[in-house]
Amino acid sequence: MKIAVEGCAHGELNKIYESVAYIEARENIKVDLLICCGDFQSVRDQKDMHSMAVPQKFMDMKDFHEYYSGKRKAPVLTLFIGGNHEAALFLWELPYGGWVAENIYYMGYAGVVSFAGYRIGGLSGIYKSGDYYKGHFEKPPFNESTKRSFYHVRSFDVAKIKLLADEENPIHIFLSHDWPKGIYNHGNCEQLLRFKPYFKQEIDNNELGSDAADDILKALKPAYWFSGHMHAKFSALVEHENGSVTRFLALDKCLPKRNFLQILDIGPAKDETILKYDASWLAILRATDNIQTTSCKNTFLCELDEKYKPTVEKTKEIKLDDLKVIDFSHSSNGVNVQTFTFCERFNLVNPCNISVEPICNNAYGSSRKSFGSLSLPKPIFNFRDEIEDKSIADKLLDSKKVIDHSDEFAELKRPIPRDLLDESFSDESSSGEAEEDNLINPCELKKSQILTLNETPKQNKTADSVNHSFSSFIETPFDEDVLSSSAYTESKSLPREELDCTPVAKKKFLLVRRNQEMYTPKE
Repeated sequence: MKIAVEGCAHGELNKIYESVAYIEARENIKVDLLICCGDFQSVRDQKDMHSMAVPQKFMDMKDFHEYYSGKRKAPVLTLFIGGNHEAALFLWELPYGGWVAENIYYMGYAGVVSFAGYRIGGLSGIYKSGDYYKGHFEKPPFNESTKRSFYHVRSFDVAKIKLLADEENPIHIFLSHDWPKGIYNHGNCEQLLRFKPYFKQEIDNNELGSDAADDILKALKPAYWFSGHMHAKFSALVEHENGSVTRFLALDKCLPKRNFLQILDIGPAKDETILKYDASWLAILRATDNIQTTSCKNTFLCELDEKYKPTVEKTKEIKLDDLKVIDFSHSSNGVNVQTFTFCERFNLVNPCNISVEPICNNAYGSSRKSFGSLSLPKPIFNFRDEIEDKSIADKLLDSKKVIDHSDEFAELKRPIPRDLLDESFSDESSSGEAEEDNLINPCELKKSQILTLNETPKQNKTADSVNHSFSSFIETPFDEDVLSSSAYTESKSLPREELDCTPVAKKKFLLVRRNQEMYTPKE
């Protein structure tokens, strides 16, 4: 069974599906499942777009609305988690997950599903310590604060996921948007720093990545872990104390000359290739339903007792018919029939109907109390750290630097033909992110590099052993000929002799760490 893994989609669904179709035709294979690691951007209309945390100039409808309206249908079953650039107004309707369009499934704040007998878990959002111990207090209408805190990971969701730790019935695949903290210690860190040199300070201080994701990685020990967010391809092998190994892979965003897509063979299907609910996860949702909170105050919940674990008796209470995923339906006035039906079927409280504490509904989603006639200054919030790019401009990097063709950031020599990806598909219009470096060299695809789930990893964790842990179905839109007319070439509107070639002093840039999620140059 083959699955395609996509890094950050940023709404470019047409390009992604065209890339998958091209690989299928060229390699004579059939992709059974497409997984997206966040920043999916399921924007239906203008209201959804304004509930998404992106700079004004990047507010673009992109492709999803065509799939929601039925004009297009996803050609392959698609599974995705939320990132930090999502339509909060729409995803808020599906706290437990559900179909956002026909054949496109969202996993909710956190969730586990089953596909072809493989258990797939996911955690949406990014780690932010200030909101980690709060409940999901956000609700429409979203303001500048709540449309960002909406996608912050919560300790309650992490605690529920950690209850799934079971060596006899393990999670096969896990998805997170940001990387587990310290994952760079298990792969080719030197190569990562060659591609993303501004990660060095965070790596040296052990600050790069998510503490929450690292906790889940150590608890569940899944066979595979896929992430996005950092806009870089990076692979690693994590060896656990019990002898099991997690194969980690992070991918880039959907842009020309980028490693944004990879296909893996995880072994034969163990069940019918349809999406089902996971009985153990449903048992956990039932057991913890009466302790969930929508408070914006810190609850400091780190662990859940053994009594909340999914025992055999609890899972047997889930009828086999209940494992069928509820069909897709359009929402009406902010009410999603899928969430209503899901909560009714499993006797859960609908989080969308819970009244959020009034104290959370001020202009900034803060829990600050009023003090009578005392005059307080208006709070100032800096949200730029969560919407700016995690990249650095090409001019800040050494253009003469050469990357070894055998490294883990290599690309394909035979990219997708030009007719599949039009010239308008440029860096400026493809996402809510700024321009990034483009220092990737090609390498040849080898069918022998396809990894199977049962393959025994090499004992020596060298760079080569990490690289061979994943197949090289990396698809990039343009080749050298196409680049001659692409948006990446310099303007030819003026003759060379008319151009002003007077040397200009280069500006000095200072790299500033705003928080652990974002990395941006500042003049």
